[in-house]
Amino acid sequence: MVVMKPPEETVSSGVSRGGTTFVLSPLPEPRAIIRSLTMPPSSGARWTTGQESVVRLFARGTHALTAGVDAVLRKTKATALTLWAPGYFCYPVLSLVRQLPVRLRFYPVLEDLSPDWDHIDPPAIAADQAQAFLLVHFFGFPGPAEQARAFCDRHRMVLIEDAVHVLLPESVPAVGDMRILSPHKVLAVPSVGILVSSPQWATSLAEVPTEPEWQASAIWLAKRLVQAAAMRLHVPWHRLKRNALGTVTPPADRGPLGKENSFALKLLSSMEREVPRFAELRTNNYRRLVQQLAHVSGIRPLFPTVPEGVCPMALPLLAPGGGDILVDRLRRAGVAAGQFDEIPPELSSEPGSHNVAIKFYEQLVWVPTHQSLSSRQIDEIGGRVAAAATPAREFIGDSIE
Repeated sequence: MVVMKPPEETVSSGVSRGGTTFVLSPLPEPRAIIRSLTMPPSSGARWTTGQESVVRLFARGTHALTAGVDAVLRKTKATALTLWAPGYFCYPVLSLVRQLPVRLRFYPVLEDLSPDWDHIDPPAIAADQAQAFLLVHFFGFPGPAEQARAFCDRHRMVLIEDAVHVLLPESVPAVGDMRILSPHKVLAVPSVGILVSSPQWATSLAEVPTEPEWQASAIWLAKRLVQAAAMRLHVPWHRLKRNALGTVTPPADRGPLGKENSFALKLLSSMEREVPRFAELRTNNYRRLVQQLAHVSGIRPLFPTVPEGVCPMALPLLAPGGGDILVDRLRRAGVAAGQFDEIPPELSSEPGSHNVAIKFYEQLVWVPTHQSLSSRQIDEIGGRVAAAATPAREFIGDSIE
């Protein structure tokens, strides 16, 4: 056994190394895979809320967002576009957008992740330029859509809704000009990105090149089936490799657009049939875990309650003692935990304007509550989170070199 010492911590026998390994994303059930073989590919219609919506499918949400921004440039015939994004927005997701003639502006946010409207003052732009505002429904919780619509109308901005964490599109008012969804973040399917837009914007979308990702989907399926079997058999596979539950690799820099494949869409079609059941399981798991962690020191839920009709993507927790330390402890205890990537340079250069967002980068951690987890497993995750979060506890980790 190798004793691993987290930065600036002493090490003793305080926190369990964990048995079963729990991942952030739901795992596929064999019956859903078998059922998908006889089903038509999903059209994406399940993810719309309006009859006049136009759906386009992509390999990832990153590509859908990039295509939407490109459509704004095309339709407005703008030479450049200013894209307003929240200060906490995932930095790698913007890598393809940055290849376009786009200037990124990060707006300040409040403690509930909503825009700080009092401190967002868009400057006047030239006649040959355009602006778009990105509103995020983070962790599946609706953002202030009506306020965002009024703000964009007032400043002549295009409103793009980031709903990649949303399982129930009807839970979020559809007031934007476009909406981005990523079903693979809430369902056990390979990577799929969906762009929903009104017809007036759809006519400006570029044609998507055919780039089926069969190899990536095959690797995804093999990996997920092994993980599902390991969870059923209580195999602690996180002990076999250091950083086994590390962060997801950012999307490859391979051009502005990607193409979905039929296997992913057939499996998505199979999963869509069970969305109501999945939503109920996720919501119950979330509430159960919140209740279990209610009196744990060192952490607090960002959203302690779930509004009726809302389905959370995961449980976000604020760890004032440091998100990095908590994530490291959880991963070595067998619980995959997410956190923000690197702070965008635009934020680092203006820390006074983005102090709340920077705090989220440093403290925000999220843990799984998905539909593949039973109540007993949620309780087990809660116990490991509580042990890892308690400042007085110390941690032993092991790995096989």
